[in-house]
Amino acid sequence: MDIALVDFVRTRLDEEAAKLSFGGAAAAAERGHAASQDVVDRHLRTVDVKRFVLDECQASLRTEPQGSKYLAAVERAVTNLALEYAGHPEFREEWRP
Repeated sequence: MDIALVDFVRTRLDEEAAKLSFGGAAAAAERGHAASQDVVDRHLRTVDVKRFVLDECQASLRTEPQGSKYLAAVERAVTNLALEYAGHPEFREEWRP
């Protein structure tokens, strides 16, 4: 697995969390969006869950033998997490499933 892919996803998640934490409901309200703190909190929890999944995948990448079916599934999971950011300028086409 390309470690750059893991780093790419982690960086995007960090960016999302920063936007949500520093922008949040108040900034959305200033822009005329009806965002409640509950919605912001739910999105932050979603980012945390994705980070947890990424951490678990990264740990498995270090411990699983190359060529195992489990490792292939882990690699697909990371690739699928990255797809959300396919429009990002740093996304590489070789990361598509």
